Amino acid sequence: METLLFWGNGEDLSDFLSAQPNGLVKNIEIQYNAKLGKAYVRSDNRQVMDLLSRKFQLKPVSPEEEFLGAVAADRSGWITVYK
Repeated sequence: METLLFWGNGEDLSDFLSAQPNGLVKNIEIQYNAKLGKAYVRSDNRQVMDLLSRKFQLKPVSPEEEFLGAVAADRSGWITVYK
């Protein structure tokens, strides 16, 4: 499972994925915080990760930076989208 970091509006990632053909987007998780302008994308779907990397500037996540577990958006500002 690969995790990449995106600085920007995580909703843009989600909207882009929603516009893709049926069946292409699966096994992907986006966790974003609009206030911080930061999003994490995690997936083992290489095709989707390559597609996102071509469209957006995504950066590899350092080993110290961990993808957050399930978080309550109302408490933390983080929203998780599963596709």
